[in-house]
Amino acid sequence: MALTLPQDTIEYLQGVDTDLGWAIVKLADSGEGGDPDLPPPQTAPPDVALVPIAKHQFLIVVRAHEAFASLPGVDLVPLGHGQAFLAFRSHSTIEGLELSLIDRLEGEIPSTGDTARLRALRDVLRSWRRDQALTFHERSIVVVERRSRARKVAR
Repeated sequence: MALTLPQDTIEYLQGVDTDLGWAIVKLADSGEGGDPDLPPPQTAPPDVALVPIAKHQFLIVVRAHEAFASLPGVDLVPLGHGQAFLAFRSHSTIEGLELSLIDRLEGEIPSTGDTARLRALRDVLRSWRRDQALTFHERSIVVVERRSRARKVAR
């Protein structure tokens, strides 16, 4: 049987079980007095968060969503579980991202869900930028991708 589900529903189900079929079965069973030991599903990650990577260092992590993927000057680097961190292309800055968000929200009319996500990112970036305890450093990253038909490298 084929089943089409919204991305938010899929992420919710993955919080119950990584196998979507089993997640559905577990939820159905728990609704009928099933397994009382079944943990509650994990809540979906926030749209935007600072995630610690080292002492006093954080990455800006967003839910992997088209609203964020289409922002100019930014790439989303997948982390798994529906999350990605923001990687700036050369010459892009946090201030430039904030301006892009303002322009997007004032210009074209994104869908309702996208508008909420973009506003949340704009508001959080503004808050972080104004926070005297935070400083921003743009850095380059290297992403290595495996080709579909990998060749062996001689050593």
